[in-house]
Amino acid sequence: MRNVRCANCGETMEIIKIDKYSKPHGVALVSAGLLFLVAMPLEALLGLVLIPFGLVVSFSKKDVWNCPACAAMVDRSR
Repeated sequence: MRNVRCANCGETMEIIKIDKYSKPHGVALVSAGLLFLVAMPLEALLGLVLIPFGLVVSFSKKDVWNCPACAAMVDRSR
């Protein structure tokens, strides 16, 4: 692992995982998928698509560089 310095304060940054998307949006997609699946039989196919998509949105993470001193965050390029 290479040492990356913060552009703001000069401290060594560390890699952390944060949510890639908003969890409430994922929960809303799963809820809408369940509603379509149960309440509207003609839209059941749409519900079957929304549920896994909502789960991916809810649980996706990404790596970022985080400065523990000033809390600056930078996307980590691989």
